[in-house]
Amino acid sequence: MDLPGSCDSENIAEAITDRMDHRFLRMLVRSVETGETLYTDAFRLSNTDRFTFNELVVQLKSGGIG
Repeated sequence: MDLPGSCDSENIAEAITDRMDHRFLRMLVRSVETGETLYTDAFRLSNTDRFTFNELVVQLKSGGIG
């Protein structure tokens, strides 16, 4: 049961993609996947946690971003 005012990671991810540059997000995800950037650094750079960042990756790969 969701509490009033609570958000799940999918809603948070949508809000983040609305204000984050999609090119930056694509480059960040690619950098993490190739091992050039640590996940913890990606979380900090995108102001997310592991759940929200993973939702961003899912949205990016499904074509839901940019």
